[in-house]
Amino acid sequence: MALYFNFEPGSKAFIRFIYEVKKRLLNSVLFIDTSLPEFNDYNRALVVLNQELAIAKTLFYRGARQSFLELAERIIAMAQKFEFVNLVFDALSLCKTATIFYPQHKKEYLRYQELFGIYKQAYYEEIMAKEAYEALIMPLTNKKGLKKKFADLARQLLAPLHPIAANNQFTQFQHYYRLLSIYTDTLEHNWDNALVTARSASVFFKTKTFQPTGIMLGFAIQEAGCLIMLGKSGEAGEVLQNMMIEANDGMPTWFKIRELSVVNAFYSSNYASAWETVKTTLRHPRFSSISAMDQEYWRLYQGYLYFLAKTGALHLSPREKGDIEKFRLSSLLNNLPLFSLDKRGANIPLLIVQVLFLLLEDRHDDFDNRVEALRKYRQRNLDPENEHFRTTCFIRLVELIIKNGYRLPAIQEEAAPLLEKMASVSVDLLDRSYELEVLPYERQWQWIVALLAHQPIR
Repeated sequence: MALYFNFEPGSKAFIRFIYEVKKRLLNSVLFIDTSLPEFNDYNRALVVLNQELAIAKTLFYRGARQSFLELAERIIAMAQKFEFVNLVFDALSLCKTATIFYPQHKKEYLRYQELFGIYKQAYYEEIMAKEAYEALIMPLTNKKGLKKKFADLARQLLAPLHPIAANNQFTQFQHYYRLLSIYTDTLEHNWDNALVTARSASVFFKTKTFQPTGIMLGFAIQEAGCLIMLGKSGEAGEVLQNMMIEANDGMPTWFKIRELSVVNAFYSSNYASAWETVKTTLRHPRFSSISAMDQEYWRLYQGYLYFLAKTGALHLSPREKGDIEKFRLSSLLNNLPLFSLDKRGANIPLLIVQVLFLLLEDRHDDFDNRVEALRKYRQRNLDPENEHFRTTCFIRLVELIIKNGYRLPAIQEEAAPLLEKMASVSVDLLDRSYELEVLPYERQWQWIVALLAHQPIR
């Protein structure tokens, strides 16, 4: 940037330039164009009302009382329509101050006071629900794997909200309340109950006179995740397809929905569907606009599909087969620099897919070295009892190959108790554990067994 604008990088002149650019950009924030396709009626109303409230507050503090009241009345009416409780609360608070000292406005003041009492209580309850949600989410952030110990916390946080939920039907309170309800079940992998709650939430928000699209998509993702975990891939696919219609093409949520579609295809062994989704996503003109880490996840999924194509488990056209023949493991690794550097678990699937390719290509020396590196990685970086329980079990399974000199009967004999132990904990897609376990480890182990037995992967 410095060179483009003819500055010396790091110079005081360049720093001043950045400061001035940022200041001008901040001044333009209130002039967001809400006609852009990423806006729907709900978030458009949220942006416009926040803009107008900022203007109204400026009028209030500058003493333009009548102009403030005119604008505030419009803000309150629109905020009530879309159930933005906090905006109604803010506007009413100023309206009371603007009318309390004026006898001619006694009637308006009393109306504001009555309405303020309703929305003050609703806002307090909304804050309660949001803080309860945050109290659960904060310790869960950046953790994947077994989290059943947090289910009791979720129930404790949810209990005070139960008596409020019947009366407070406002959108944001119900959003946080219903999310907490889902967590009490998903944390214990009670997918049937969570599915009922997710569907109930979808029905509830559809009854609104407006459609809070982002919130509804969030619950639809929960619904799809539960269906995948219950093995109902067809129903999950229908939910995801409907979500694709609602989401704006090329926006981050659109890519996330497609990502879950790939996971659904992987977990239901529909590799051809996964291939089509990955192929078209990588070619999308806005693919480069998503985060670098998200781009790497898509390339990782492509790497797994290349492996399946090379084994014959994924059938491709002759031209696509030609492209696969040109594929080299080194090119995949070069395209995933962030994964390669990560030491907190995100690079686990990259390490595993390397192992699969090396075994497929009979590169036993390289395979032995990679498995030894995996063993050290497991000991240094993974939590074997909680977050990385299944991953630890799987890596130990892979270690058995070298320990038993590639002799399949001995490997399978020692693997049996480890497989039983790993099966005692299921993967949790709603926890996004698929970012570690791209496909169920049990199936990846079946692939390894087939490769060792020199049999085709089906």
